[in-house]
Amino acid sequence: MPAKIQTGLIVVKQDLPCDVLLPNDESKAAMLDVRAKNNLETLSLEQLQRDIATKSSAVIL
Repeated sequence: MPAKIQTGLIVVKQDLPCDVLLPNDESKAAMLDVRAKNNLETLSLEQLQRDIATKSSAVIL
């Protein structure tokens, strides 16, 4: 959608066209840590893929 049309819709409806989600306290703390370069660890792509696969297989739907 062109920006002018989207801006017009926001003005007319007095609402945003999408939900605005704010980070929770845990996410805020993690973002502050990253910016301050605290609590960082280095992972290889393979380690990250294994970690994701392990966590996603543990999720019960």
